[in-house]
Amino acid sequence: MFVGNAACIPDATAGSCTLCGHPSLEVYFDAGRWRILHCRRCGNAVTDPRPVNHEAVVPDFHSQFGYNTLDDVSPQWRGAVLKQIDLLTSQLAPGAAILEIGCGRGLALRELTSRGYAATGIEISPAAAAAARFNGLDVRAADFMALDDPGTYDAIFLSHVLEHVPDVGPFLDKVAAALKLSGVVVFAQTNWQGLVPRLQRRRWYGWTPDQHCWHFTPQGLATVLALHGWTVLRTEQSSLSHGNSLLSRLGPVIGLGDQFHLAAVRPVPGG
Repeated sequence: MFVGNAACIPDATAGSCTLCGHPSLEVYFDAGRWRILHCRRCGNAVTDPRPVNHEAVVPDFHSQFGYNTLDDVSPQWRGAVLKQIDLLTSQLAPGAAILEIGCGRGLALRELTSRGYAATGIEISPAAAAAARFNGLDVRAADFMALDDPGTYDAIFLSHVLEHVPDVGPFLDKVAAALKLSGVVVFAQTNWQGLVPRLQRRRWYGWTPDQHCWHFTPQGLATVLALHGWTVLRTEQSSLSHGNSLLSRLGPVIGLGDQFHLAAVRPVPGG
């Protein structure tokens, strides 16, 4: 049965929060084959049991979305992507070097390139990377953790990627290492404490328990980033789905969007 924040159930079997180190997690709801555990310290949530690396076992994970350009997606989705890109570019000089991790078929890369940025991508799906290259984009088919580009990029962009990463700490350290000293990162994430997720409860699209290890909130991700030395610059909210309903449009206005975009500056070495 689904329970709200005030009634989360302590569970000795849940273990500690690997995002922030808090010694205990609480059951947010139990769906039988899987459950969502909540950390009261950082405010994030975790899928239990943790999913396998879905993108690695699906030949073209991104084909399910059926798009190649921003013109292929719904107006609401397009607006959310453009808002992410605007946040990213607001932190950068013209022509800056940008890496998008998990770029898929290049939806955002195409827009960034058209704006004059030196945008490249890395994508674990060979089929998606090939589709992006076919469209004229600079995309490598590889695992980001195997990348050896220290101090190369002015910015790194991750749209709905971090929830798939099993070990967030080493991943964030790798992102920092790939950035120049003044480099920034922009995350786009679902917000499990948004208005629509609270109302839809276990029916919310964002759980995706066979794919998503983690479920973040704006403050929760900021907490995790701070633990790794990052400084948050700006956070915005939007809505990705729900057919542009009144609730989905209301959520971001009242600070409860089902999606958020966060910009942060990399840790200072030795700081």
